[in-house]
Amino acid sequence: MSEELDADGTCRLRAAGWWVGTSGSGICELLIEPGNGHLVRRASFGAGGEAPRAECRSEGTRRFGGLTLAQRGEFVLRPETITVRLLSFSPALDTDVIAEARKVISRAQTRLVQVMDYRDDPDQPKVRLVPAGELDKQERNP
Repeated sequence: MSEELDADGTCRLRAAGWWVGTSGSGICELLIEPGNGHLVRRASFGAGGEAPRAECRSEGTRRFGGLTLAQRGEFVLRPETITVRLLSFSPALDTDVIAEARKVISRAQTRLVQVMDYRDDPDQPKVRLVPAGELDKQERNP
């Protein structure tokens, strides 16, 4: 692991890591802004010399009492990008919004199980996504 303090006051951390579900190792990197609530401004994972496989970026700052939050953020999992923007914040729990989100997610979500088969090659497992209700049937007849 390495740590550097950049001229602008940000702290850059690097460490060896690996990507979940693969045998691919690489470098995890965090760019932290200690003087601004320790916000993570960039987090990435990739193999040396290539574009990061996954990356999160944040910018802007909003303060709510003693809480510091990023105003905007992106999550990039190539080729997809998800962008979020903070419009407001309340410390009170909004149970109606949470209930509605749960309904939408449960209707849209297909329950899948990730099956990793190491039988042929312990270093390169075969990875399959299987609907949860079909797991037993498929595992008996791979």
